Amino acid sequence: MLLGLPLSGFSQAYHSSNSFFLPRVAVEHFQGRPYRYQVSLRYLPADTTAKVSFQVTQVGKNDYDFKKHDHPSEVVRPNEWHTYTLQGQVEPGVKKLWFYAILAGNGTFWFDNLTLQVQLPNQTWENVPIKNGDFEHSVTPLAGYETGKKDLPAGVTATLAPGQGPDQSQALRP
Repeated sequence: MLLGLPLSGFSQAYHSSNSFFLPRVAVEHFQGRPYRYQVSLRYLPADTTAKVSFQVTQVGKNDYDFKKHDHPSEVVRPNEWHTYTLQGQVEPGVKKLWFYAILAGNGTFWFDNLTLQVQLPNQTWENVPIKNGDFEHSVTPLAGYETGKKDLPAGVTATLAPGQGPDQSQALRP
């Protein structure tokens, strides 16, 4: 047992945050229509535990009426900015879309340029505003957003990072 004590200092501490931020968008009048959600992500892993992903949850009449969870088909790649697109269809009975960002492990993460578009009957795409989706128009990092547990997990803070976005704009850094 004493031989194992010195090795315990070399193990990696694992930090995780479930559903870091939750913009909510009303989409009741878009039921049955295709949508596409885009987000720009970058993360620098500090070790092998670091991962980031995102999903869209379709919600019905109340906050516990989950209709469907949509997940991206590709894994978020580390180190450089990439824009990811998640496509789905607004299901019947859905009133809101919730956009989750899921962080796991140790690293530095940035988010920027959250956009939502819904396809209209004439096959054109309409932009549906996501409040503060570019993180440029608020001094409060999560203005208009909810965090998964109403409070950020211990040790996790959210800041705005000027000049860190994909186009040198401001980005969210949890």
